[in-house]
Amino acid sequence: MAEEKQPPLAGVQGGVKNKGEVERVGEERPGLKIKAMKKDLARLRLSEAEQERKRIIDLQVKEKRGRAELEGRKEQIKQEKMLEEKKVLTKMKGAEVMRGEMEEMKRGEAPGPLPATEEIEATKPEPTEKPQETQTPTEKRLKQAVKRIEEFEQAKKTMPVPKQIPVSAPKEPEITPKKPERTEQTEEMFAKPIEIHRPFPPKPGQKQKDWVRILIFVLWTIFVAVISIFLFWLIVVREKPGEEPTEIPPEEEVAPPEEPEEPEEPEEEEAVPPESLLPIESEEILDIINSEELSGVLTQVLSRDFEENQFIRILIKNTIENQFLNLQNFFQAFEINTPEGLLDKLEQDFTLFIYSSGVQNRLGFAAEIKVEENIAPLINNWEQTMEQDMDKFFLVLGKEAPAQANVFKTASYQGVNFRYLSFPQIEGRIQA
Repeated sequence: MAEEKQPPLAGVQGGVKNKGEVERVGEERPGLKIKAMKKDLARLRLSEAEQERKRIIDLQVKEKRGRAELEGRKEQIKQEKMLEEKKVLTKMKGAEVMRGEMEEMKRGEAPGPLPATEEIEATKPEPTEKPQETQTPTEKRLKQAVKRIEEFEQAKKTMPVPKQIPVSAPKEPEITPKKPERTEQTEEMFAKPIEIHRPFPPKPGQKQKDWVRILIFVLWTIFVAVISIFLFWLIVVREKPGEEPTEIPPEEEVAPPEEPEEPEEPEEEEAVPPESLLPIESEEILDIINSEELSGVLTQVLSRDFEENQFIRILIKNTIENQFLNLQNFFQAFEINTPEGLLDKLEQDFTLFIYSSGVQNRLGFAAEIKVEENIAPLINNWEQTMEQDMDKFFLVLGKEAPAQANVFKTASYQGVNFRYLSFPQIEGRIQA
């Protein structure tokens, strides 16, 4: 049999496309997949949101039901407690009545009216099993009361106590306080100071001003009148003490009154200078009115000529206060800053002197130590700032520039050690 030629498949022939078209179709498929995935994700999110909303609604409904059941259970427990309390109160009242009746029976008083139940029991016919025993009504009532008390005690012991069901309060959602947002407007409000405008007091009227002027004039008139009356009484009317009015006979002559002698003012004693701490050859007393004159007076004395190799003591006297300057006054006049506590360790009487070396006059002072404790460290520490602290005093001595080396050196004079600082500019030394 000859093989039949099958026609080419339409799907193959018609489906075959160019290579470029196939590649384009392959490129478009991933985009379609992404769009489908986005739609599926959106549907899933919507379904999850719907389920979450339903779950929240169910939880809220269950919470409301639970609260309602809890309130109903609370009310039921409350009613049960009230019923039990009523029962206990009624039984307690009955027991108190029985106790009162028993006490009355013991005292021998007639019993009161029986309750309805007791009357029924009392009216019941007595059993005739033992006719021999006869009981009086009092004994019967005692037995009945004892029986009722025992029943009450038994019922009290066996009475069920309602259990307390723990009630947990529903949890309230936590509320987190929100911080107030600071905006530009609020910052401007807090930044600007609040201005308080206070009204000025009203101006007084013309009538009020007139009354004030009249009042001031009246007060001033009264004041002047009082002063005038007082002066008239003081000068004219008042009698001098010790004088008595005497009648003068016309024949006798009146001698003129003797003038009282003026009391002599006591003469001021001359100030005595303190003893010198050094052997001196002569003294110079400088009179001043105030401390401002001290530097000028010392400069004049230093410019004078004295005999060589002599100590001349300088005494400074304040003529107004009539006293000689002490160490503290001298330091204050030259504004000398001393270490704290140094002046307390020195005597106030000091010796100010000039030593004439022939070439120039040197000014110095000596003070006696009152308290030797810790005075050496004070002076050694003072050497670091002594040039600045005594600057005004050094200017009187002729200082023109600071020392080249601000270091004190040690020397001795007739077996006595001393410390000094050199100033080459004035061709001499300032000793301390």
